[in-house]
Amino acid sequence: MKRFFRFYFFRVIIIALMLGLQLVGLVWCACCAYYFYKAFRIALWILSAATAVKISACQSCTPNKTGWIIGVLALPVVFLPMYYLYGSGRVIGRIQRYFEKIRTPENLTEKFPDKIPQSVKNQFFSAAKSGGFGLYDGGSCKYLPDGEAFFEQIKAIVSKAERYIFMEFFILDKGSMLDEIFDILKRKISEGVKIYILMDDLGTICLLPSDYPQRLKKMGIECLRHNAFSPKITAGVNYRDHRKIVVADGRYAMTGGANIADEYINLISPYGYWKDTGVYTEGRAAQGFAEMFRQMWELNGGVIPDGFFDGAEHSERLSESLCMPLGDIPSCGMGTSETAFINMISSAEKKVYITTPYLIPDKELTGALCRAAERGADVRIITPLVPDKRYVHIMTRRSYKPLLEKGVKIYEYQPGFIHAKSILCDGRLAYVGSANLDYRSLYLHFECGLLMYDTPACKQLDEDFAELFKVSEQVSIGDKTVQAAQRSLLGKLLSLVMPLL
Repeated sequence: MKRFFRFYFFRVIIIALMLGLQLVGLVWCACCAYYFYKAFRIALWILSAATAVKISACQSCTPNKTGWIIGVLALPVVFLPMYYLYGSGRVIGRIQRYFEKIRTPENLTEKFPDKIPQSVKNQFFSAAKSGGFGLYDGGSCKYLPDGEAFFEQIKAIVSKAERYIFMEFFILDKGSMLDEIFDILKRKISEGVKIYILMDDLGTICLLPSDYPQRLKKMGIECLRHNAFSPKITAGVNYRDHRKIVVADGRYAMTGGANIADEYINLISPYGYWKDTGVYTEGRAAQGFAEMFRQMWELNGGVIPDGFFDGAEHSERLSESLCMPLGDIPSCGMGTSETAFINMISSAEKKVYITTPYLIPDKELTGALCRAAERGADVRIITPLVPDKRYVHIMTRRSYKPLLEKGVKIYEYQPGFIHAKSILCDGRLAYVGSANLDYRSLYLHFECGLLMYDTPACKQLDEDFAELFKVSEQVSIGDKTVQAAQRSLLGKLLSLVMPLL
């Protein structure tokens, strides 16, 4: 028990104590100045008013403007420092400049087969400009309908590797899933395969020992923590790496919603049956995910040797089946994921099917869903009945009412917790990836996914939706749970602090 406490919680406790002391010190100094110096109070009122005007005049569509304005006007001693640390977008600006510098959007003008509808071409044009990684033939895309299939595909991909393996995850946790994967990785190390693992520090901080990267290094595995959690107050802690990527040799790749932990494959069941999904692709599309990983690896100070991608598979013919890897980064406005989602929903003629564990859409996404339902499309959203985070579930249910009023159909998955992140429009245009329909995924996280048109995975996803509706219960606007969420005082307060959810 002492060893467990030392490795898993000592770092967390020390960081939390140091952060707490800094926050208490800042608030104490500000309060003393506020109550004892009239000039400071006047300066603070002027600054808070100017900041409120600045926030209001900001052209970005960030949905938390009202919360920040109320905070800086009502309690400037607390909310002004918070805004300039977390809400002003300075760190996001640096991240965006980094990616703009290293990335050149691909020109897709001559790449589309003649039979592709213009509306579909527009989807991919838009995605390529904002965060797409090339346009590829999607005939080899395979849908992974649950965490168990996701796990088997990871093992298959790493087993095929001959040159290198890239793995990027938000959560890694000790257990059977991680052990089985590492058994294969150890064998691959002995075969001379280079292995790189990028994991989010906050996602793993209470799950793995603080020296875990060093342990992997001794095994021959390069490992970095994204955005290492620090006792120094910094805005960077808010921008997490929520991606899930596995790539082997630039030829085989997968992404989706599942992390590496036993609950994702239902070896343990804290929330009933855990429903997750993913998508696998072979060929040149895997190159997009390899490049996506490289960018994140170098953002965190790592180096991929020159010529590392030489020799990857390049022979591929584009057909009527298309796919495009998408990479999203923190944004003060509408990012890659939300842009793709709104474009997909806006172009749908017959149906829009969505799965998401957290449904907290901003007004732009809500508007797109409502307009689709009003023009006659069958818009259905599946969310969990059993939550993993109670406060987020309250916010999810608070989002039901404006959607239900416009004809959007909402279902709650009955067997347990649905963690899948997928969108299917008219049975042919689909997204499967890591992004939730909430503020954090749409604005604050690094996310990824695969945008697909008329691939085998689209048909498989459609079939899976048919099964999901059988085990999900439709929600009505008069349901007690919906009404209770609307009346919830906690929900009303939480709506003002969405950036922290």
